[in-house]
Amino acid sequence: EKLDQRLLGYFEKVFGVLFKQCRENIIDEINEQRIEIFRKFLRHISNFSVMQVMKKLFLPRISCFLGEDMIQEMNDMRGHSESNADSQCNWIQEELALNMLVDLLVSSSRETATERKISSHPSIDIPIHITELMLFIISQSTSDSNI
Repeated sequence: EKLDQRLLGYFEKVFGVLFKQCRENIIDEINEQRIEIFRKFLRHISNFSVMQVMKKLFLPRISCFLGEDMIQEMNDMRGHSESNADSQCNWIQEELALNMLVDLLVSSSRETATERKISSHPSIDIPIHITELMLFIISQSTSDSNI
C-alpha cells in the first residue's frame, strides 16, 4: 500500500516530539508488538521519514553512556523512582530482525531497472535505506552484542 510522502514527513515530526516527551511509553508499546511492528515499518522502508523513525527507535538506552548511579540521580531530580535503563526497543539485535533486513536488501538489489520503473513505490531507495539502517545498528551496538 502506498502512503503519502508528505504525511509521512509529518508523522516523523510528530513521532519525534512524542518520543522526546514519553519515550518509555512508546518503547513499552513497541516492545509488546516486537517483530510484527518491525515488519510493518519495513514495508515502508523506501520512505526516508520511516527510516528516520526506525533509527530513533534504535537509539541506545541512556545507561549505555551514563552509569546507573547517574541515571538514578537524574530520576531523583525529576521525581521518578524507576530507572529507565530498559527504555530501548529490545528487538533491535534479534537475529530475525537482522535477517529480515538482509533478506529485503538482497531481494531489492535483485530487482531490475525495468521493474523499478513499473513499480508503484520508489524501490530504488530501499537498498540505500536498509544499508544506512544496518550501519546505524552496527554503530550503536555494544561490545557484547551478537553483531
